Order: sequence, then C-alpha cells, then structure tokens
Amino acid sequence: METPNLNYLKDIAAGDVAFEENILNLLKKELPKDYALFNENFNKKKYKEAAQNVYKMKLKISMLGLKKGLEIASDFEKDLKLNDIKLSQDFINVLKKILVYLKD
Repeated sequence: METPNLNYLKDIAAGDVAFEENILNLLKKELPKDYALFNENFNKKKYKEAAQNVYKMKLKISMLGLKKGLEIASDFEKDLKLNDIKLSQDFINVLKKILVYLKD
C-alpha cells in the first residue's frame, strides 16, 4: 500500500514553508473531523451523505500523494451513491494510514 507523503504539497508550496505548514495544519485539523462525519453517516447507512463526505476528502487524499488512495476514494464515492459498500474497508484503510501519518 502507498505511503502518504508531502511531495505534492512541497511542489505546490514552491519553497513557501509557511504555506506548506498552513496546509499541513489544516489537514491535521480537518481530516479527523471529516472521517468522524463519514463514519457517522456510513454507520447510519446514509450512503449518499457518506459519498459527499468521501468527495470532500478526495482532495486531501490527493494532496498527500496517494494516487491509488484517490482512485479507491473515487470508486467508493460512486459505489456509495448506488448503496454499494464493497470498497469500504479499502477506503477506511487509506484514511487510517493518513491519520497515523498526520499524527507524526
């Protein structure tokens, strides 16, 4: 499985360390909230709302260099709209990996 990284963030920051730190702090603050809201909707079988939560997290996943993770999120978002949850564990694994990475 892929490992989150800051390569993309460093590229778009173009040496602006303050910008890089601001985005990283935003990710650390917002992603746990997004994940909690997703879990709440998913556990209540509100799959359309959960799909919207996944949509919101896709940018954050891509910013951390997770191309396969973004692919999983995109596919899972589409599936959720059809009440298909087969990719749920794959998506949750991507998020857990990111959350562990952001804690360090």
